[in-house]
Amino acid sequence: MKKTLITLFITLIFYITPSYSAKMTPSCQSTKYTTPCTCEYSGTSLEVTMCNLKKKREASKKITRSEASKLCATKAEEYTSALAAEIYKDCMKDKGFR
Repeated sequence: MKKTLITLFITLIFYITPSYSAKMTPSCQSTKYTTPCTCEYSGTSLEVTMCNLKKKREASKKITRSEASKLCATKAEEYTSALAAEIYKDCMKDKGFR
């Protein structure tokens, strides 16, 4: 009985842990201020403000059409062909290209 409960408990821990960590948003310092990231892990309010400014500055940088195309193609290849076309189109719109 004890072995069954211990096995169930350990299985439950391993089952819950990856899904919880996958939902966590990384800090902006670790992703070099590219989105999606969060500034909530910064210590003081000054660090949070600086983090938000750097995040906005990084987001406003323009990328070329070929860079956006490569990025969106990589993102879309994870899906089926019918859905990939829509994902690619939406990604290109998000990057500022039609």
